[in-house]
Amino acid sequence: MKKVFTFFLITAFAIGNLQAAPGDTITLDLSLPLNPASFTYTPAGYWTETYNEDDYLMIDFDNFSFSHAAFSDYNYWYGFTVCTSGDNANYIGAYGWDYTHQWGNMAGGGIKTDASGAVLKDDNGKPQVEQGIPYMLAYADSPTAAQTIIYGADEPYQAVGVYVNISPWAYYGNIAGDGFAEGLTAEGDYFKLLIHALDEDYEDNGKVVEHYFAKFENGALTQSPDWEWVDLSPLGKVYGLSYTLESTDANSYGMRTAAYFALDKLQVCKEAPTPVEELVTVGASETTVAGLMLGGYYGFERHAALYTHAELANANWQEITSAKISSLAFKLGAVTAPNDNREIKIYLKEVTDAE
Repeated sequence: MKKVFTFFLITAFAIGNLQAAPGDTITLDLSLPLNPASFTYTPAGYWTETYNEDDYLMIDFDNFSFSHAAFSDYNYWYGFTVCTSGDNANYIGAYGWDYTHQWGNMAGGGIKTDASGAVLKDDNGKPQVEQGIPYMLAYADSPTAAQTIIYGADEPYQAVGVYVNISPWAYYGNIAGDGFAEGLTAEGDYFKLLIHALDEDYEDNGKVVEHYFAKFENGALTQSPDWEWVDLSPLGKVYGLSYTLESTDANSYGMRTAAYFALDKLQVCKEAPTPVEELVTVGASETTVAGLMLGGYYGFERHAALYTHAELANANWQEITSAKISSLAFKLGAVTAPNDNREIKIYLKEVTDAE
């Protein structure tokens, strides 16, 4: 008897960076500020108003507001600023790090996007970067120094994710110290970012996501110079976010690791991401979907079992491949969007013909 595989239901759901249906996801766009109306930059690649302590207590974009503060008399700022530097050189000298070079990131620039705003990636799946593209730089020297307030609706937003990148000051300081920091040189040492969910009063609600910028494990220090995506969905619905840094390189006064990190493409959505489902109802022999016959001739039955791509690839099925599964999914309407990763799940039942 010839075996026939019945295609009963296709479920497609987005995974990766853009996890909500079109129109639901809100992505930070640094090219569209509200306050200030535009950014100008110094030759060193940082916002000219970084040390302005009077006019910009927040840096506002559509739906996002980032904390900013400064003491111009002391040439000191904290919270967030905007940079285009992308400088990833090592400026540790005889007297420590040259603080005039605090504006860079290890990736070497801001994240490149296409005309639709989708992140462009190289052959290894890493975000493409370019010096001169803006990114947010945070100096988080205290628990409440760096915050993002999400506004524009009465209800909270579902946290989706954000790209982050380690600062060169921290990166090189972690290797061998920087004159103040001693470095991460012992087993178990680490430097990490903690992103906290804020409630309607902009207080920490106890939910937190951790991202390790650096770890010393198995006798070696590991830290990535690339922009890395942090999944914020475990935070649930939030009214804002707060960012803190933690390091084992610390003394009784606090952390010695340079308290900088870069941020871009923060994403939230108005409702929690949900699967996009398409139910194919199997009827009489004349029933068609996208030109495909769905009748008794093909052995259709109304019972089904759920299989995934991975299960299909591992199963000993000779007459069907995951490529054909993807093709069928396309024909039945579960079309993947450009620059969007989707996993396809298909209900199948193995039947035989009536020989």
